[in-house]
Amino acid sequence: MLIPESTLPLIALLAPLVAVPGIMGARGPNVREAFTFFAGFLLLGTILLMLPGVLAGNTPEIVLFPVVPGAPIALRMDPAGMLFALVASVLWIITTAYAIGYMRSKQEQNQTRFYAFFCDFAVRHHGCGHVRQPPHVVSFL
Repeated sequence: MLIPESTLPLIALLAPLVAVPGIMGARGPNVREAFTFFAGFLLLGTILLMLPGVLAGNTPEIVLFPVVPGAPIALRMDPAGMLFALVASVLWIITTAYAIGYMRSKQEQNQTRFYAFFCDFAVRHHGCGHVRQPPHVVSFL
């Protein structure tokens, strides 16, 4: 089944949240971090699915809900947003690898909470990067 191009920005926004139940319910650090990597690669894969369309000049967009007439909360993937999303999703994977090494070597407490909030942060910064109208950025803060 093919995914409509207009829903891909929403899938990219929600992809990091897929890992949160797995992170919070993981029985060990390896499982928890596997879920974090899974979410990072899922996000990167979704961004890469949109890349050919955006390079061809399309701007996938989905309206989430209307706030006021003519100014709905909408997600849009334009070329600048694509560049932001591509860099951010690649950096998420690199940062996760770094965080695993750092937090395990320092035997940090609350690693599970860190990875869950890291996914939350990914949702928020991708939301800010893909919002169609700049004043709506505050809805993702």
